[in-house]
Amino acid sequence: MTEDKRPLDEIIARYELNPSLCDVYVEGGTDRGILEAFLEDCGAVDVIVYDIETINIPASTVRGLGLENNNRGRVIALSRILYEKFGAKLPVSGIVDADFDIILGIKENCPLVLMTDYTSMEMYFFNSKALKKFIRSVCPSLGMTADALLQAITLPLKQLFLARLANRVLQWRMKSVPAERSCKVKPGKEISFDFNGYLKKYLSKNSRICDQTEFLKVIARWEKKCAGLDPRCCIHGHDFVEMVALFCSKLKAASEVKSGDLVSGMLRCGAVPSDLRAEPMFQLLLNQCAAV
Repeated sequence: MTEDKRPLDEIIARYELNPSLCDVYVEGGTDRGILEAFLEDCGAVDVIVYDIETINIPASTVRGLGLENNNRGRVIALSRILYEKFGAKLPVSGIVDADFDIILGIKENCPLVLMTDYTSMEMYFFNSKALKKFIRSVCPSLGMTADALLQAITLPLKQLFLARLANRVLQWRMKSVPAERSCKVKPGKEISFDFNGYLKKYLSKNSRICDQTEFLKVIARWEKKCAGLDPRCCIHGHDFVEMVALFCSKLKAASEVKSGDLVSGMLRCGAVPSDLRAEPMFQLLLNQCAAV
């Protein structure tokens, strides 16, 4: 509730009293957990990570800065306000998911804002090493290697991302539909994704089926622009963990792992700080902390 949140004036006063405090603000609790573990492992024990939900940033302030009034927008808004007040020397970072900004070429100019190197925090685990650990620990009877799983889910995930991207570009604000209804999974083998069928469900639910031709044209245009890019920049983190959960749900031995949130938590628990340390965003964060 709003009354339980710290007001913006209190946050500003915090740094007026002690401008050397090294704090990190994130979109949610799951991001806070992985960053706390990472910073602790790196010896940055004095850094405090805050969930943006604990701070009351008025919607009018967020929108006044041209941002969406969501957790991501609030983190960026706070970072801009603090930068305007204290400058780039303030050892504070606001970490947000890059989302579509990489593909759309949108740049955030505030030096206090750090964006993930890929679309989201989950995509740091879209690799053979992380999935190998996940398969070995959670669903060893999957019947396929981590590389095979990555190969099986990459194309469907990129297609789902293109649908999300087209919705964003067209600014239709359509509500999503479950992808699993358009998927057929053969554990240990492959996944069959009826993308055309999915698009029809997506457009129909949002009363946009008459605009299908326009939607497909936008998808085709952006598909060319995404070609050759790192898949982690063209896949939505939520879709990734949901797709892995879908594979697990088809296995008797791992049928209880049918929640994307659960898969995400398991992947984060298996995070290796040394691997994250090699990523540019995490390096920037450590440099910010070391400068104090």
